[in-house]
Amino acid sequence: CALGLATPVAVSQGLFRLAQLGLVSRDGALIDTLARTRRVFFDKTGTLSESDLRVTELWVDTDLPIKRKELLASVLAAESGLEHPVARALTKYLKSEGIDGSCELQNLQMIPGQGIAYDLVADEVRHRFQVGEASLAVAEQAIEVVAKGLHETKGRRVFVYLDDRVVACLVLGERLRVGVDQIWAYLDALEIRSHILTGDPLSELSLPAGVKIEQGLSSADKVERVSESIGEGELPLFVGDGINDVAAMMQASGSIAMHSGSGLTRSVAMGQLSDDQIEVIPQAVNLSRAILGKLRGNLFYAFVYNLFGMTLAAAGILHPVAAALIMLVSSFWVTARALSGHF
Repeated sequence: CALGLATPVAVSQGLFRLAQLGLVSRDGALIDTLARTRRVFFDKTGTLSESDLRVTELWVDTDLPIKRKELLASVLAAESGLEHPVARALTKYLKSEGIDGSCELQNLQMIPGQGIAYDLVADEVRHRFQVGEASLAVAEQAIEVVAKGLHETKGRRVFVYLDDRVVACLVLGERLRVGVDQIWAYLDALEIRSHILTGDPLSELSLPAGVKIEQGLSSADKVERVSESIGEGELPLFVGDGINDVAAMMQASGSIAMHSGSGLTRSVAMGQLSDDQIEVIPQAVNLSRAILGKLRGNLFYAFVYNLFGMTLAAAGILHPVAAALIMLVSSFWVTARALSGHF
């Protein structure tokens, strides 16, 4: 009964309690990972920061081979179909500026962890565009634009390359989610290491000394870090929101997606933060540890109880009817403990 009845009941009760906290899951394996993990990996943009970014500055080169509106229209057309927080911010801003994104693009492709690329034919000339991180093309050009062309000293920069030349730059401002500043101390108290993996080339997060951050990572780099953690027996948990987090989430022992994240990310994750309240993760760890402790207690109790009962029965001391009644009491007891809301 402790295995076949009380354990599934306890897991179901635990999943219900997690849902009350704001972490929804149908997979009991998430409880096991939360209880035993020793490292949590976080994505940054859209996970630790608000998914609603905003453009704070736009710089466009005056020396362009195409019209300014055509350039911005192509960016809008490329970004409008994407679910990433950066793409949503660019789309919202360009539409507010009266840009029409009804131009026809060719060879549109994603560059994992870096951005997108596409072709645009203007005046019978084919141009190759890339939109994303500075690493997409010649980094020196991006550094020069930041130094001379921008007024904003903070924020994430999204560069537009036309035929490998920087022709535009948009600066995005982001805010940390509520509770992020406190989560590091809570996880540290639980003896869980915090590790941030981001594709951004630079980060303006102010972090305690014990929190590690790695910047400019591709999707493959994130998978590699997770694999290393698994090799060290840390049972890592990955928390993310974007498509470039999917591979790492599938590799991790457990995974949690933000409700505001992409549909693919939510579909592969073991659990989902229904209100994007990232501060509930330490509470979920505490709850999962209590559930695991109760399951172990039930199994230990059942083992000792049955060993003692079988010994008495084999010695002829315990009457079969009495043994049956006591067994019913035992089954009721372990099931009642499993249903108890006090973990």
